[in-house]
Amino acid sequence: MARQKRAIDNKALLKMVKDGAPQKEIMEKFGIKTSPQFKVAYLNAAMESGMVPEVKGGRAAKEKGPVSREVSVGKRGSLVIPKAVVNDLGLKEGDTFWARKTKSGVSLLPSNAEISEESAPSIITKTRKKQEKQDM
Repeated sequence: MARQKRAIDNKALLKMVKDGAPQKEIMEKFGIKTSPQFKVAYLNAAMESGMVPEVKGGRAAKEKGPVSREVSVGKRGSLVIPKAVVNDLGLKEGDTFWARKTKSGVSLLPSNAEISEESAPSIITKTRKKQEKQDM
């Protein structure tokens, strides 16, 4: 079960500190048991009243550099494509492809339901011939 946060009258706490009341007396009045708890309560009261600027919580945002378009091969032979590249290409989870080696590297062709494994090599050959004509 989570502990409930105690409600502390911030104005009264700040007034006691300003008036120079001893820390022990302030802690007893507000039911604060430890010095660190007192310091946190005082800082929270000071931030709420605007005496000090609020502290931003959480992690600081990283500066975003250029997105790498590099695809790598994982330990198990899986291709790892960065999320930004997947989004740019309009790919979705579950999309499948035929992979083929070309003169310029590797090519991925979307696999459709109409293309079977038997017909894929002939389609790849036709595509390769078209590509070679365009390269000339």
